[in-house]
Amino acid sequence: MFYIRKLSCNLVNGQDELCFIRIFLLKVLHMLQSLAILSFLFFIATLVAVPMLINRLDSCYFLHLKNSPPAGPLFSETWKNAGKDFFLILLRNVAGFFILFIGLAMLVLPGQGILTILIGLCIMDFPGKKKMILLLVEKRYVQDTLNWIRRKGGCAVFVFE
Repeated sequence: MFYIRKLSCNLVNGQDELCFIRIFLLKVLHMLQSLAILSFLFFIATLVAVPMLINRLDSCYFLHLKNSPPAGPLFSETWKNAGKDFFLILLRNVAGFFILFIGLAMLVLPGQGILTILIGLCIMDFPGKKKMILLLVEKRYVQDTLNWIRRKGGCAVFVFE
């Protein structure tokens, strides 16, 4: 592992440009190391959390979602009686957005990007949620992966149709 050495330079004989470049490169190296560590931690976290969350869903979750009536013009059912639960709904949406963002990052980083995006969408509550989830789940490889995780966890496979 690389370590950042001292960031101060002796400014003699007009070497301040080289000093600036050296400091800049050392800071970039430090940032890349931090991102690599963070990426590795998210990768490990999703290897544990994604199967747990998938196994907690009901085996008919996607079938019920497909057959449920469409939400109102603005928001789904959760928002209609939001009064005292507003904070919990907000917290749930923030957590879902964070998981969705991590899933988007995992499309180019190591990890289970599509499944993490799917879980983030399932947690959140927004207009068009049902359509987006069903669009992802209609892909055969997503269905196969979800059911493979369910079988590994000892749960009944999902019913999609």
